[in-house]
Amino acid sequence: MKTHFHADFVSGHLDLSKATGAPIIYGPSTETQFPIHLAKDGELFRLGDSTIEVLHTPGHTIESTCYLVKKADGEPSCYFHG
Repeated sequence: MKTHFHADFVSGHLDLSKATGAPIIYGPSTETQFPIHLAKDGELFRLGDSTIEVLHTPGHTIESTCYLVKKADGEPSCYFHG
């Protein structure tokens, strides 16, 4: 999951996706030249017993997105932003 599209540095997401088969996930409004999963605001992803909620937060870039990780009981665990 990427918090926003940033073409001014190398992040390794293409290599990581190729090596693991994991999808590259971006928030709404992202346009790329490579395959991605275009996540919707409020979309949920399961990771073990945790849930990751997509929070579309345009600002720095139009597709900027934050990710709220919640524990199995629904309590927030951590928050990723960029």
